[in-house]
Amino acid sequence: MAIQFYSNLGQYGFMSNFYKSEIIYNGKIYPTVEHFFQAHKAVAEQDHEFIRKSPNPGSAKKIGNSIQLRDNWEQIKDKIMLLGLMCKFTQNKDLADNLIATGTNYLEEASPTDNYWGKVNGIGRNQLGIGLMKVRELLNEIV
Repeated sequence: MAIQFYSNLGQYGFMSNFYKSEIIYNGKIYPTVEHFFQAHKAVAEQDHEFIRKSPNPGSAKKIGNSIQLRDNWEQIKDKIMLLGLMCKFTQNKDLADNLIATGTNYLEEASPTDNYWGKVNGIGRNQLGIGLMKVRELLNEIV
């Protein structure tokens, strides 16, 4: 069975990158995985900090889509996402337990517009869902 999620609301909202769950990485606090991901696009430290401190994940995404990107962004973006997800679920036991509770179900971001990180009307790469399933597998190995 597939578990679909999109927004940070509802039973599976905790899987959304917009879900409020502070993560700490390299001594910095990021309010959500979206903040973490968008900030790591930045070439300039001031852009990174502006995104990290932005008031909500929507604004973090908007700023992240308007800055100068790292030269290697396309090559590393999946790894950055996986790192953010690992931080989120290893730093919050309740969220880890919720992810593990999804069992072996296929996880799919049912996005209305993004067929890279999710699927639009069932079509797309679903890289976010794939990342979550990798994290779930690792959590199951260490629990």
